[in-house]
Amino acid sequence: LSFYFNPLLTNMFGLENLEIVEGGIGFYMNDALLNFNGFDKLKYIGEDLWVEWHINLTSFQGFENLKTIGGVMTIKQTQFVSDFIGFSNLTSAGEIRIWWNDGITSLQGLDSLSTIESSLNIWNNQVLTSLSGINNLSLIGGNLSIEDNSALTTCEVQSICNYLAAPNGTITISNNSPGCNNQEEVLDACVTVGIKEILVEEDYIISPNPFTDYLSIEFSLDKPSRVVAFLFNNMGQAVAVPVEKEHQSGIIRLVWDSSALPPGLYFMHMQAGEKIVTRKIIRQ
Repeated sequence: LSFYFNPLLTNMFGLENLEIVEGGIGFYMNDALLNFNGFDKLKYIGEDLWVEWHINLTSFQGFENLKTIGGVMTIKQTQFVSDFIGFSNLTSAGEIRIWWNDGITSLQGLDSLSTIESSLNIWNNQVLTSLSGINNLSLIGGNLSIEDNSALTTCEVQSICNYLAAPNGTITISNNSPGCNNQEEVLDACVTVGIKEILVEEDYIISPNPFTDYLSIEFSLDKPSRVVAFLFNNMGQAVAVPVEKEHQSGIIRLVWDSSALPPGLYFMHMQAGEKIVTRKIIRQ
């Protein structure tokens, strides 16, 4: 389906019973189109969804039942759309390209998105400040490109941290705001920003972080105590118990073999006597 240069097109009414499009859908320069109301039952697009150069588009309302885009989802050169609300049930896409949009400040609305089979490209969106909204994305199957988003400071969302720990392709992060200017900045923020720490103790050292096959755990005990450490994945599931035993007082140094652990972002939750500490760690 192609909707190109239709100056009187204002909605998709007349297509209310359309559920599946085996090919793609393209929208280009439909100046009167404000949203996509009328696609009430659309659930599946087999190939690309392309929305470009819509100067008056204000929302993606109308795509609420869309679950799958088999090809590339391209959102390009919109002016007044501020977020992705309207794509609330989208779970998978072949590739996503978000390029040169003047009004998008947030990726909110993509919260159900879990799978991108190929690449994620976010370029030149000048008022985008955060990647929050794609936190639940569990698979990026190809390259990651985040470039030239001058206001973007927050890239350390769960999905991006997981990808940087175990990439499936080329990573390009550049020319954004401080905190998201390069891969190293984002990886550092994944470790140090937004960590829920309870009774943060300076004498608890978990290193290196990021780590590979072995993880060192060092702490001190004022008195003999039972020490238990659980490792949780990003879904909140316990995946390992690196420490579980009684220890005498003093400085305790332990080395845990983590070679069987898949790369990704984890939380180490440790309790030693009355002290409880939670730390974010990354397995590369």
